[in-house]
Amino acid sequence: MVAPDFKEKILFNKLSDNIDSILRTGNLQIGNLEEYFTSNPEQRKILRDKFNKLYLTFKKVGNENEVFLKIFEEACPFKSISHKNATLILMSYYFESCDIFEEPQIK
Repeated sequence: MVAPDFKEKILFNKLSDNIDSILRTGNLQIGNLEEYFTSNPEQRKILRDKFNKLYLTFKKVGNENEVFLKIFEEACPFKSISHKNATLILMSYYFESCDIFEEPQIK
């Protein structure tokens, strides 16, 4: 399965420019996350399932930007900069792999 173009997915999901910027910034650290998942493969699935469950829960309660913020708030109970950054990197990873938010329709 090939991940859709990042910008196309942002537009398809009607996410704001601010969230686009946040996800792109988080995406810059995906290489480090992949390294971690290589050493801890079970964590990839556990976290994927948790983020997907959050998405499915919150997608019914607001617009896409509100859904993003609700997922972030729930996934990041600690408010330190390092916790926030780690959460945003994970959200970017699972956004790109289509585990959170909708995949654009094939044309």
